[in-house]
Amino acid sequence: MVNDDEVVLGAVRRLISFERVSAPAFLSGTLEAALDRRDEAAFDSEWVRLDRLVEAKNPGGDLKAKLDKLREFAFRTIYEAYEDSDLAACVSDDLELIALALIAGVEDGWLRAVLASYQNGKFPCGAIQPVAGRLSDVLHTST
Repeated sequence: MVNDDEVVLGAVRRLISFERVSAPAFLSGTLEAALDRRDEAAFDSEWVRLDRLVEAKNPGGDLKAKLDKLREFAFRTIYEAYEDSDLAACVSDDLELIALALIAGVEDGWLRAVLASYQNGKFPCGAIQPVAGRLSDVLHTST
């Protein structure tokens, strides 16, 4: 569990920048194909599983306003690059999930893979294989 919400939120916020997300490599294929791959069971079932796990361990506290700012930043950054509210919503949902998992101390290889996708400047979608490592590594490696 990471005790400093501001450190976590800052690190997660640095996962996306206009330059990173507007690069051609961010989406593999078309926007529509990437969003369709998010709806496939391979991705969706894992995302829902993690969302439930994080929700069950939600540390509570006064995070709502801070998370809302993170979500708004993510949404606006993605919308500015792609003018697509569905993509912007997916990214803002992902970043909130990653931030809450970090704060709650949830460790999961699949979510680490989602995080690694963002660190590598790619939108996570489709079948994602879990990766080794700790989610909290983002606090030390994200720039």
